[in-house]
Amino acid sequence: MVKEKQNSVGLKKNLISLTYEKRKQFIEKNNEQICLKRQAELLDISRSGLYCQPRVNQQDTALMNLVDEIYTELPFYDSRRIRKQLKIYHQIYICREKAQRLMRLKA
Repeated sequence: MVKEKQNSVGLKKNLISLTYEKRKQFIEKNNEQICLKRQAELLDISRSGLYCQPRVNQQDTALMNLVDEIYTELPFYDSRRIRKQLKIYHQIYICREKAQRLMRLKA
């Protein structure tokens, strides 16, 4: 009994050292032996995070495709120049940080 507890505690400590996304992949929604509540507790994940589906922002997706087009055509452009391109030729006003984030997401 003590050995089992030590092993389970050791496994739990090892699992917690993983990233949130990796731990979330261990969840088995159709597991009949361990309920979702217990799995979330063991993996140190909030239960609301199991049911919540991330929303895709349509504006960001369109903007990301536009940034990708510019970057494909002019790969030496940085976020400042891409922001300027969007402003001058497409009349889209975004801050440099957003252009940088979109470039990072697309890469």
